[in-house]
Amino acid sequence: MNLQKLLLKQFFSVGAYKYLGELIFFLSSVVISRLLAPEEFGVIAMATIFYSFLMRFTDMGVTESAIREAGDRYFYQRLQNLFLLIGFVVAVIMGVLAYPISVFFNQKELFPIGLTYAVILFLYAFPKAMIAYLKKEEKLVLVAKVELVVVVFQVVCTIIFAGAGFSYWSLVLPHLFAPVLYYSLYQRFVKLPLIVFSVSDVKNAWFKVKALVYTFGFLNFIQYWEKSVDKLWVGKLYGETGLGLYNRAYSLMIMPVSLIEGLVNNTLLPILANKKLNKKQVKKEMINFIKLASSIIVLPIILFSLFPFELSVVLWGREWSSVGAYLSLLSIALIVMVFNRLAINIYIILRKERFLLISGGVSGILLVSLITVGAFYSIETMIYLYLASTLFVSLPLTCYLGFFKSFNFSIVEILDVIAVHYFSAILLYFFRLFGLNDLVVYPIILLFIVSVYRIVCYIRMVVNNNG
Repeated sequence: MNLQKLLLKQFFSVGAYKYLGELIFFLSSVVISRLLAPEEFGVIAMATIFYSFLMRFTDMGVTESAIREAGDRYFYQRLQNLFLLIGFVVAVIMGVLAYPISVFFNQKELFPIGLTYAVILFLYAFPKAMIAYLKKEEKLVLVAKVELVVVVFQVVCTIIFAGAGFSYWSLVLPHLFAPVLYYSLYQRFVKLPLIVFSVSDVKNAWFKVKALVYTFGFLNFIQYWEKSVDKLWVGKLYGETGLGLYNRAYSLMIMPVSLIEGLVNNTLLPILANKKLNKKQVKKEMINFIKLASSIIVLPIILFSLFPFELSVVLWGREWSSVGAYLSLLSIALIVMVFNRLAINIYIILRKERFLLISGGVSGILLVSLITVGAFYSIETMIYLYLASTLFVSLPLTCYLGFFKSFNFSIVEILDVIAVHYFSAILLYFFRLFGLNDLVVYPIILLFIVSVYRIVCYIRMVVNNNG
């Protein structure tokens, strides 16, 4: 089976479960938003700023290292010990931060919520080694099936709790049971002891994965805050209602690219890593895949850019109509975000973590600084500065340090992959900035035409290869 056919088979088989899970989660938000008020979502968003930050450190590239390196079943047992140690440490940190978080936002209810999230962080450490093993063995459909089961479970629990009057707790409590369900389901396929802790095992596992962990640890810190510092300041300066509305817009905007990124992590990265392709082969496959991925997300871009207010009202009701003002601006970032996100996987496959560190560090620090300045003026100003950093610093750095310097893309190949999307995003940025909203449709039409053409070309390429 040729690589493109294998990728497509895995992508669509895994993607079927991924997309179904996202669809269920998305549709549940339509119901839950009518059971809970924006301020209730805002309270949880305040807590999850720190919970999600620490959640990223429960892995820090350990899974990617396990996929990239060779290892037997005993190696994954040692990995389990390492995950448990990391999970325990971040859980303690979350517990210690619970009270200061409540003081910072002046929301006393955040203290018990923070303590609950500390427990959740530790519980999520238990299934991680099993997930890494299954991904390494390319049991990607199995992982996707389990994730779908857990999503359905969480959605049902959330709706039941919200309908029963549990308020914002309905968004927290299902996460207490989710890792237990994950572990029990994965345990049927991967027999790792629950807890057999050994200091020497942890040291051995750490020695094998530490190179990528150092890189991911720094990048997790920078990249998370570049994604979350906006929510921190919106919650602090504009309250739980302002954060609830803004967070809903951001979550909807990020959903398409996060879904593609998740599919790539679960399909493309394990397959390319196991095939041991050279740089030229990786480049060829990634050019095709990036073109396809950047074309697929054009449909949500059209909806978010041209019909943001109507979409917000239809999905969540008139109480959430203000989401549209933020969504129309944030959709500009979606146009180019896929290039930055997918580049991370190429850095890992080609072992170019040093360039990933430089690119992510510089763009992240600048983005955090600009968002912080903008938040003190208005939410809209903050978004414009966020977009400026993404368009004029982050993506150019990725193009130079990533596509050109690390991946050996030629200038022509970079322009072929990125130029139309980049040009369209810049036009949309200035049209919105100067109030030329009647002109917004033209870059969108350009994106649509090019994306349809690319999808047709990709289908033809796959058909010809199979022929």
